[in-house]
Amino acid sequence: MYLNFLYCFDRNFNVQGAVAINSLLNNVTSKVNIYIIHDEVDSFNMYLQIIKKHKNLNSVQIYKFNKSSVKLPTFKTHFSEATFYRLFMSEYLPKNIEHIMYLDADILCLNNPEIEVKNTIIKMKDENRTLAATTVGTRADSRELFEKLGLKNNKHLNAGVLLVDYIKWNELKIQEKLISILNERFEKIFHFDQELLNVLFDGDYTELGEILNFGYTKMENDPIEMQKVKRDVIFLHYSGKGKPWNVENIPYLSSRPYQEEYQNLNLDKYHLEFNKSFKTFRRFIKIVLNGKFLRLKYPKSYLLLSMRQLLKLR
Repeated sequence: MYLNFLYCFDRNFNVQGAVAINSLLNNVTSKVNIYIIHDEVDSFNMYLQIIKKHKNLNSVQIYKFNKSSVKLPTFKTHFSEATFYRLFMSEYLPKNIEHIMYLDADILCLNNPEIEVKNTIIKMKDENRTLAATTVGTRADSRELFEKLGLKNNKHLNAGVLLVDYIKWNELKIQEKLISILNERFEKIFHFDQELLNVLFDGDYTELGEILNFGYTKMENDPIEMQKVKRDVIFLHYSGKGKPWNVENIPYLSSRPYQEEYQNLNLDKYHLEFNKSFKTFRRFIKIVLNGKFLRLKYPKSYLLLSMRQLLKLR
């Protein structure tokens, strides 16, 4: 039985999606199936050709999301509407899938997930659960959130990594229920589709171990911590606003696993993005002046790519 993995992203996350998928394929030892729901399928074609050549890939299927079928909220943040695509997996994925693991495109696979995923599937069956996820907060530390969502339990999940019993998901018509909540709360949604999942499941999910969704909410420069993460963590989630491809974050040690995986795609030395803000420019100048970029494996490439991105912003 092949393990199944789902990724949902738009063209703005093509590089990140390719890095995430490639990192998974580089760490599994058995062949897996990859499913992708995307807004512009053709824009991902170059990366898809790279993925298709991987020895650990059994199959890859990419589906174009039908935007005309549903009304989605618009957010003026680093999130996009693609975060909602996973809620509509029933419209795209084959019905004969038993279990599927959804992963955000900003999640890097550091170690083989197969044993942990299979053990969690067994646990889900024992607990008769449709969903497995990682708890990221309790009523004690997020009382306002719990009251606003009307949650009755004492924990809420992070939607970056979800293991789904796909048969039960369809039998229980989870998609229809989530869309109903979306329509009811359309004007009040403040935490994206994660909010919808918490409202519907309200604590009724199997616990995923932290190593399957280890969050970096900020960049780290601790070499001992980095060693521990690379040794013990399976899925590293760059869940904060600071991302490992941001020009000001690339010198951090915690960006290294992502950039090394990007280099495995043989596209360039760094995946680098330069945001349009004075704060970002000021931080970049500071990195150059204090020489932090010289600690990088490819300092000249970092400067050259940074200047190219900076010139594009003009």
